[in-house]
Amino acid sequence: MKFILSLIVIAEIFFTSCVSPINMTQDRAKTLGNKHFEVAGSYSQYVKATEKSSDITNNNYGGRIGFGVSNNVDIKARYERLVSATENGGAGNYLSLLPKISLWKDKIAIIVPVCSYFNDVIFDSDSRYTIAPEIIGTFTFGKNADITGTVKGDYAFARTNIESDFYYGFKLGMGVSSDLDKWALRPESGVLFNPGQAYTIWSYGVGLIYYFNFSGNNK
Repeated sequence: MKFILSLIVIAEIFFTSCVSPINMTQDRAKTLGNKHFEVAGSYSQYVKATEKSSDITNNNYGGRIGFGVSNNVDIKARYERLVSATENGGAGNYLSLLPKISLWKDKIAIIVPVCSYFNDVIFDSDSRYTIAPEIIGTFTFGKNADITGTVKGDYAFARTNIESDFYYGFKLGMGVSSDLDKWALRPESGVLFNPGQAYTIWSYGVGLIYYFNFSGNNK
């Protein structure tokens, strides 16, 4: 019984204080294109800042795959390992399915990640579920560089003993490459706010993305 209670306490601490909600995207407004595919890896760090101090909350290591189901719609899946930077903070997992829809070709898109934060099992009683829509805009400088800005909301659904929660935030990133349609290195930084809370969550990260064409023709 003591062991079960300890697990519950650890889970409550993990999802309420030890790690910060995911904010990094490391993406652009341009969709992949029909039958195009992407593979990405990423690293990011999160810092909770108040007026008096700032502390690293977690370091994340992740991967993403995506497939273009049409020229205007992508479906992507993402996993991250969330490693707490606090003493005895442990680690957790994040999994999301994110459709991406082009609103203005190559310039503006909407991404709607449906997410689960969990310890060992995705659909157990300790999982936390969120929906985090983003509007992403990109300005491209030829084929070698672009700059991307993002506005997002992040709503965490209520579960047993924990109320619903909401964050909103902004991100700014860029892509650099010899050819942005083949691969890209994407550094990014962002900020999250929780209304009514006296702290801000800053995040910094970088992603490396490779693109593949299975359509048999150029995009």
